[in-house]
Amino acid sequence: MNGMRLILLLTKNILVEQQLQEQLQQLNYEVLCSVQAFHQLRKEGYVMVDHQVIIFSETITNREIAELLPKMVSGNLVIFRKFSVAPSLEEQEQLRKLGLKEWISGDIPCDQLRERLAEKMELLQQTEEQERASHQQHFVMTEKLLEHFLKTLTKKEKKVFLYLQEANGEIVSREELCDYLWKEELNHSRMSQLSVLVKKIKQKLKESGFSEDLLRTIWGSGYCLTPEFSLELIE
Repeated sequence: MNGMRLILLLTKNILVEQQLQEQLQQLNYEVLCSVQAFHQLRKEGYVMVDHQVIIFSETITNREIAELLPKMVSGNLVIFRKFSVAPSLEEQEQLRKLGLKEWISGDIPCDQLRERLAEKMELLQQTEEQERASHQQHFVMTEKLLEHFLKTLTKKEKKVFLYLQEANGEIVSREELCDYLWKEELNHSRMSQLSVLVKKIKQKLKESGFSEDLLRTIWGSGYCLTPEFSLELIE
């Protein structure tokens, strides 16, 4: 839970944020209040955000927020817009247009701030737990599908598939596969046999619930399993 109590307060003037920063620290949040982070975000193409709560100060314009939002790369983020006093309906509408719905005001009482943040943190944690569970489920599902798929392959098909899998997304030439399967040089007859093997593997991938595009034919070069497929099974 410790890692979840990090707050990044982006501002153009640290003095404006003193009261809010103190309130957050009293509530036991770790706050990074930074002018530099704001400027760095504007410069960089994108930035990995370690903090799970970001607060944009009222010293930052809507236009600057619109420019920064797409640059933030993070799984789950709660983003607040800070106003000096509670925003009017018009200001809340502008906020929604930016894609933000959470706001806090500089004059918010400490107990209200505590409850708002606790509620958002809890939602964040639930979302992350659900994502972890569904990722785990997907992985188990993929493993089961793979197991089933491998059982449907003939000896030769399995040899081709596992050889491609070991290549980790790299292209394997027809010559190399031919040498591996039949210990001889590539000729017309072996080339068509190889094409048939690959065609059958693709068909069986599809029948087992995978996309047949996972096995790609690179014209003039050979074959490869897409890197995503290798990764999915290594995780």
